[in-house]
Amino acid sequence: MTQVEVLDALCGTGKTHAIIQWMHRNPTKRYLYVSPLLSEIEERIVPECEDLGFEYPENDPFKTKTEHLTDLLNEGLNVAFTHNLYTRMTRHHMDLIEAQGYTLIIDEEVSMIEPLESSSESSSGYTNNDLKYLYNDGKVVVDSQDFGRLVWNWHGYGTDAKYSRLKSMCDLGMVYCANFKKDRYTGDKVDEIHSLVTQLPVQLLDCCQRVILLSYLFKGSIMESFLRMKGVDVVALDRENEEISLRFSDDQIKDQVKPLIHFVTTQSTKRIGKRRLTYTYYNNDFTEQEARNVSAAIRSVGNYCQAKASDMMWTCPRDRAFGSKRNKNYVKPRGYNAKTCFVPCSARATNDYAHKNTLVHALYRHPNLTVERYLSHYGIDIDTENFALSELIQWVWRSQIRDKKPINLCILSARMRNLFEEWLEGKR
Repeated sequence: MTQVEVLDALCGTGKTHAIIQWMHRNPTKRYLYVSPLLSEIEERIVPECEDLGFEYPENDPFKTKTEHLTDLLNEGLNVAFTHNLYTRMTRHHMDLIEAQGYTLIIDEEVSMIEPLESSSESSSGYTNNDLKYLYNDGKVVVDSQDFGRLVWNWHGYGTDAKYSRLKSMCDLGMVYCANFKKDRYTGDKVDEIHSLVTQLPVQLLDCCQRVILLSYLFKGSIMESFLRMKGVDVVALDRENEEISLRFSDDQIKDQVKPLIHFVTTQSTKRIGKRRLTYTYYNNDFTEQEARNVSAAIRSVGNYCQAKASDMMWTCPRDRAFGSKRNKNYVKPRGYNAKTCFVPCSARATNDYAHKNTLVHALYRHPNLTVERYLSHYGIDIDTENFALSELIQWVWRSQIRDKKPINLCILSARMRNLFEEWLEGKR
């Protein structure tokens, strides 16, 4: 099984520059470069690796980008493409990659495990009760020897029916679950299917001659936990042996940005800081008054900093930023509407907000509970504080701090602020 070598360093240390220089020093290898954003590929990877002849998949004149990717792999060319396309690769793509002996470089973690969407969240046509019915009736069974892989056991089921998409995903080996719960009073195991997730096949890594991941605070992350469960060997990239030199160390970056971060508190933000600000809070306890309080806190920071709407970025759960039929109480700070100011809490690797100088983070980040429960069922724990801190750092670094320009920062969750300040002071 392929090793995953991790180049773990803070934003701004020069990871991408260093790995590009490394590829130039090793031009005889074949490379796949996977980035979160197409803009990063078009504007940086392809131009800076011109001598290496990098190409990227396009629709025209092909029917799909996956079809063009097949053509590029057949030719053995160096290819750069997005996380999204990477997760849609087929067995045929993997066979071509293995035959050509590609080295895979992944910029930022890839979501290799996600909660299975039910019909309340998508058009898949089934609910959690449907899944329980299928399991209890023996129409799906759980392979407990393969981390709870869900096996379709309804023979003769059609391809254009209610559960056809679920059947297809099971046939591809993508659906996994936990198959028992523990009674809260007796501790006895109760036969019940739960915590359903979809997983990408580890063959996406195994088909490569070598895998290098660029990340930060990777240990204890969701991807690292998933790889650990699957028995993938994760090691630090040997920078000395590979002659990879970063422009700055993590500590140097922290020393550079510490004087540039002005922490902001107001009377309104102090009141909000007492809330947990978890997804549970936003889903269950977010009354009209709570929505007004969070809105007032964001607005108070903007007013205190005399920030224009174009200067401001704030975050909370997306459906509480824009509202929905299910969530009618939503955050709407006057003068700083979501259309102009909202930046998703999971934002990574984008320069779209590099002009923002006033930030309000209004969420205690936590791993998806379904994914966390599934991994825990098989004895794998996520470092929840590390996860929260990593997500927060990535979000803050979308702002102009990435260009070493000053920012005003308000982290409404007291726990999140403590994590960030401890990290900034080198205590984490």
